[in-house]
This record gives sequence, structure tokens and C-alpha cells, in this order.
Amino acid sequence: MPATTTPSDQTLELICRLLQFNTVSSNSNLQLIEWVEAYLKAYGIASRLTYDPSRQKANLFATIGESRSGGIVLAGHTDTVPVAGQHWTQRPFEGTVADGKLYGRGSADMKSFIATCLALVPELLRAPPRRPIHLALTFDEETSMLGARTLIADLRDQGIAPLACLVGEPTLLKAVVGHKGRRAMRCCVRGRSAHTSIPMQGVNAIEYASRIIAHLRNMAERHKQHEARHYGYEVPYSTIVTTQIAGGVSTNTVPPECSFNFEFRYLPWTDPDKLEAEVRAFVDTQIRGEMAREASDCAIDFETESSLPAFGAASTEEGLAPGASELLSLLGRRDAPLSYMGFGTEASWFQRAGIPTIICGPGSIEQAHKPDEYIELSQIAAGEHLLRELIRLNQ
Repeated sequence: MPATTTPSDQTLELICRLLQFNTVSSNSNLQLIEWVEAYLKAYGIASRLTYDPSRQKANLFATIGESRSGGIVLAGHTDTVPVAGQHWTQRPFEGTVADGKLYGRGSADMKSFIATCLALVPELLRAPPRRPIHLALTFDEETSMLGARTLIADLRDQGIAPLACLVGEPTLLKAVVGHKGRRAMRCCVRGRSAHTSIPMQGVNAIEYASRIIAHLRNMAERHKQHEARHYGYEVPYSTIVTTQIAGGVSTNTVPPECSFNFEFRYLPWTDPDKLEAEVRAFVDTQIRGEMAREASDCAIDFETESSLPAFGAASTEEGLAPGASELLSLLGRRDAPLSYMGFGTEASWFQRAGIPTIICGPGSIEQAHKPDEYIELSQIAAGEHLLRELIRLNQ
């Protein structure tokens, strides 16, 4: 446990500096990335930047140590969720300390972890690590996760093969070794409009969409009742949820269009392709033919908006993959209880790239994605202690 519950002034200053960059996912993160690049350069550390297609967003990858390969990645995303439409009593892009908390958009998720890594750079340089330490900052984690995938592809192209990765998402510093996968989809139903006094001349897109939504609800109930459980998760089964719907023209018009969004949030052993195939099969066998008999120009289309694989650090029958097990030891967490969580992270992509990964960081996801987001100062201090253990045990 940390000797103090108060973080260093240097770490607090760096967190507040990062919070002052408005890196909501719809914005560029280049100012933050270029600031970090300059900060590291002042310590003689070179950074490698990779960009999105617009070159308005960038990842940063930097290495402290003699070798580029091997070593441990400390990974964090620079983007945040929006603040628009929320009532804040604190300024979201400033960094305010009050009542033992640090407020600001991204304070919990997850600029405090990034700033702590930066604050400890001088200590890393004074005690060169036995294995290199890589800093990886990404863009668009809150949306497409394109940043992590772009960065990982660049590492592969450069022949950089890390030993392990620590993703510093807010877990209250619990060692998380698994999270559910998520596939978000959109369904568009196109019918035919008509006056509601003669509904037989139209094709009601909302009514057909509602039948598909009802089938999704039945699938969700079936998984709730019969799927094999994993009680490490707060919700120990896969979930299927309809999240948004839009359709209709007026109260006296048969609706010609209806679209809705839904998601599968699934356990590691559940195949999302099979879940999607079941929905498509229901539409093909129960809906399309009936619609076609009413009007041949009707259609139902599906689009996958995002897909995140499930994450699981356990890759052997004995338990954790060797790199993940070694990383837990270096964090002083070797004998700590292992945890699981429902929300998705970039850990999936690092793991799929063959980099054993653990999720462990300061703060709580319960304080993120809401007005007056904050992190407890004691959690920041505990995060400093965690990373100092990594430095000490990696000398």
C-alpha cells in the first residue's frame, strides 16, 4: 500500500495540464500529443507518432530503455467522452481539486494514469529499467478504437514486440484479466408510406422493426436464462440491448422508414457472429418474404458500427499467459485477486496482437462519463505507488 494518500505536486500539475486539452473524441488530440512529445524530448526521449487518415489525430509511442523490443507498454487513451448537454458544477477542462477529489473531463478516464506515467519519467531515467518501458498514447478509444489498431500495426511493421502491456483504465487498481466483447449494429427497415386511412397501401416500417426488436429481446432473455455463467462479471451472462430507434413521418402517415441500434455485449466464449447470424436468419425467414408480398421495393439492411473482441488474459489451461503473469509480479499484484469487468477497452487489441495484457489503473469507471467526473486524490497516490513498484522491480 502507498505510504501516503496524497499524490505528488508534479503528478497533480501534469494531470491538470492534460485536462486543459479538450480532447473530446470529435476533436483533434494533436495539441496534447505534441505537448507530450515536447515534454519527453526535454528528457532526451524520442517519440514516434502515427496518424489517422485526416492527420488531425495521432498516437504517440516512446521507449525508455536501450532496446525497442521486449519490455512493458504503459497504454492510455487521450480522448474523452463529450460534456455537451451535461450540467457541471466544476469546469470540465481545467482541473479542480476540492474535498479530496480532482475534477475534470478525463480525470478518471484516463488522463490521471497518463500523467502519472509522465511524472515518473525522471525516476525511470535515474534508475534505468532492466526491460524497456514503452509509453503508448492513443486516439479514438471512446469511438472506433482506430488509434490502438493503428499503433499496433505500426509496432508490427517496426518489428517491436513488447513482452506485456498494462492498460491503465480506471479499475480502482484491481488487476482485471477479462472483459466482455461488444458488437454494435444498426438496422434500417424501408417500407412504403401511405395515408393511415388506407394502411393496406403502405408497408409499416415501424411495425416490422418492432418484430425484429422483439426477437432481440427474446434472444436476450434466452441468454439470461440458459447461457453458461461467468460469475467474475457483475452481469454473468451475455446481454442484447436495443439502444436507439427513429422512424415515422407524421401521426397520419404509414411510416416508410425505421432504424434502430442494438448491441451484443458477450462473454469470451460466446460467438458474436452466431448472434448476428441468428438475427439475420430471423429476418430472412420471417420478415423479408412477408414484406416482399406487400411491396417488392421494401428492404432491411444491417450495418456493423463497431466491434470489439472480448478480452481474456488467460491463454493457457494453467491460467495467465507468461507475459501477463510476469507483469502482475512486477506490479506487486502476483497474489492479488483477479477481476473482470463489463466495459470494453483497448486491451482486446493488444491481446489479439500477441501482447499479454492486464488492465489496472487508478480511479473508478463509476465516476467517469458523467458530469463532474472526478478521481480521488488517494487513488492518484496509489497509482503512483503502483508504477513505482514497477520501476523498482524492473531494475
